[in-house]
Amino acid sequence: MTKILSQNTKYISDRLLSALNNTATANVEWKQSRDGYDIPVCNGVPLHSTYSVSKEAERQLAAVPADSDVVIAVGVGAAYHLAQLCQSKTIVAVPVDYPLFAAIASHVDMSKHLQNGTIIIEPTELYQTLYGIYAKKPHAKVAIVAGSYFMSQMRQQTESLCLKAAQCSSQAKTEVLTIGKFGIVWHYNIKKNIRRIFDGGYDYSPLVIRDKIILAVGAGYSLTQHIGFIRSNRHRFYIAAADTAAAVLVRNGIVPDSIWTFDAQNISYQHFLCLSSIKQPVRIFADFCSPIRIQSENVTTTLVFSAHPYRRVFEAAGWSLRNIDSGCGNIGSAAIRFFRDYFPDVPLVTVGIDFAYYNGYSYSKGSYLDGLRMTTQDYFCTAQNFDTAITYRDKSDAENEGWRTTPLMQGYAAHAMNEVFSLSTSPFCRMTHITEEAVLALQPTGEHKLDFASPTLSETEFHSIEQEYLKHDPTPLLPVEMAKAQKK
Repeated sequence: MTKILSQNTKYISDRLLSALNNTATANVEWKQSRDGYDIPVCNGVPLHSTYSVSKEAERQLAAVPADSDVVIAVGVGAAYHLAQLCQSKTIVAVPVDYPLFAAIASHVDMSKHLQNGTIIIEPTELYQTLYGIYAKKPHAKVAIVAGSYFMSQMRQQTESLCLKAAQCSSQAKTEVLTIGKFGIVWHYNIKKNIRRIFDGGYDYSPLVIRDKIILAVGAGYSLTQHIGFIRSNRHRFYIAAADTAAAVLVRNGIVPDSIWTFDAQNISYQHFLCLSSIKQPVRIFADFCSPIRIQSENVTTTLVFSAHPYRRVFEAAGWSLRNIDSGCGNIGSAAIRFFRDYFPDVPLVTVGIDFAYYNGYSYSKGSYLDGLRMTTQDYFCTAQNFDTAITYRDKSDAENEGWRTTPLMQGYAAHAMNEVFSLSTSPFCRMTHITEEAVLALQPTGEHKLDFASPTLSETEFHSIEQEYLKHDPTPLLPVEMAKAQKK
């Protein structure tokens, strides 16, 4: 490590520094600007103004909204253009070209013009970094800027990083605000579910799939497109429906084998009113943070476990947990991940999981959300606008052939697996498209089984382990504490 690079380590993350130390530096020439700065020149092109770096920094500042709290700078260069920004804002910088940045960071002492509050990181650290920022200030305003050199010389990589930054920002903010909204509710539901576990009533029987294709069903437009095909070939599928899709299926004469939910609110029970008169058995898989538990002649409920840190208490008590981790996705992503992890040898096809909103089509049409649309829409707030607010939470990011998506939905899509088939023709669905004819050509065989463990200890023993664990590790309580802090 050079002496100058060691001066810069206070601004460079450990992960990025490790990558730089293992990166061969690019060939860079140096030219001094008229106002006395060393300007890196790569392939004959200067990375900063050779006339006035100070004026360039002022122009960069003028391009950033004045009310921004955080600036994500894609393409670092010598960081001269960040000097004005870091006087009043938090700067999160991401290099586009590691060899180029390694050469510059070994030559330019950035500590002379940067201030505390600036961090230069790898792209893989964007989400966690932004999560930490939003955790301290949930409504922080984030702007994204890209250096002019990188936009002209490395446009594709730069635009890709800008998109990733937007997705990470949207996901991190959504996660923090969701914790603020539901952290207390989750904690209450967990405590209630612990009581229910020891009261009995949860279904611990194995999940068995025999000679069937798994069809994971969401409530998007493509479900309506293929509803007839599903009904005609019902016997070929093990149908795992997201909660919002359940009523749509039942209304069309299709009873799913299982319904998946991790909604935290009691109003979500309305998704399951469609099951009141069914004759076939249905199994609900509910997250341990959810209030949902339904027991009737034909309906049972099984607990599965999301990434909420309170799961650590169950693990400490020796529980064998079955995961419903969505990987920062939605319930559709969670169901896909569950079946891919636990039933890797069974063909998996999705429908209605579009990661986009179709032109004029109401999301989850036929579910209880229709009633909410009816009572909230007016001349200015149409059903489509209502769906956008509930489902996507931010503005459209891209449109294609009548479909539109957002950074949040593309963040969800990024966690979908491309080895999974999808009947959806949404251009924003990253799974592998399959036709109805190709689905019928799939030949699943054999019996596949997943066991669920029932508790082997008493409620008193569990609570003793719980109390002892929380004395040494308060992490399971972080979501409820974050929620309380946001409400102050």
